[in-house]
Amino acid sequence: MTAFYILCVAVVLAVLLLGTCAGMLLTATASFLVDSPKRRDSLLRHPTLLFSLRVFPFVLGLTLCLGFALPSFLMLEPRTGAERPGVHVLMLSVISLAGLTLIVLRSVASIVVSHKIITRCCSRVSHRESRSLNCVHWYFAAKDIDWR
Repeated sequence: MTAFYILCVAVVLAVLLLGTCAGMLLTATASFLVDSPKRRDSLLRHPTLLFSLRVFPFVLGLTLCLGFALPSFLMLEPRTGAERPGVHVLMLSVISLAGLTLIVLRSVASIVVSHKIITRCCSRVSHRESRSLNCVHWYFAAKDIDWR
């Protein structure tokens, strides 16, 4: 029974990686096709669209993984077999797990850095000034973040 769960996790992680890579290729192709200085300037005025394009590959991978691969694996794969994941599936799942770890570490690092910058900026400005300059205050705090 544990071989079934190991195979399930390996297949789901492999599909997540393949879906994310497919989403990255689609996003790169779309950005290449619409690349012109005129469109680039208009795209910069739409941060929601830019955020959606940035998140699209991972969301596509999650959708393929949780929406298609996991339900079909749980419904169609026999639970009694002692089938083990192949080398290719294991390699894809290890790469996917490393990518997920990297995403989590970068997210935590950006939250910690932004929290430090916001507390540093809040300590400089008095409480009364921070109410009146709230938008400007957060704008300059966000500009200090090292996004690398």
